[in-house]
Parts: sequence; C-alpha cells; structure tokens
Amino acid sequence: MKFNEAISVLKLLGTRPEDAMTIQQIVQKWNSLHAEKLGLRTAQRYLSELSTDSADGNALVQVDTSSR
Repeated sequence: MKFNEAISVLKLLGTRPEDAMTIQQIVQKWNSLHAEKLGLRTAQRYLSELSTDSADGNALVQVDTSSR
C-alpha cells in the first residue's frame, strides 16, 4: 500500500467504537470523497495491511539511510 493511500484510509476511520463502519460504508465514503474509486477487495486488503499485528510487514515508507 502506498503511503498516501494509507493516510487516506486512516482519515476515513473513526477513533471511537461507536464510529465503527462496515467495509461497504468505508468504500462508499472513500468513493464519495476521492476521484479514484476504491473496490471492495482493495479496501479489504488495505484494512488487512493496516491491522496486522506483526512489525515484520512492509513499512508504509521506505527509509533512505544511504545519506545523512
């Protein structure tokens, strides 16, 4: 997932349990706010990537340590 996509998804999500949304609601909200449409399977993949319990997954941003 690209960094800007992750930020966009995180902006859609609430911080309180009563603000919880279904995946269909997330897709509808995304599609009403963005020109690039989001599919159901893509939304499911994004949320899966954001909710992994492991730190072994790919970072959202690749850090360039070659220069100071």
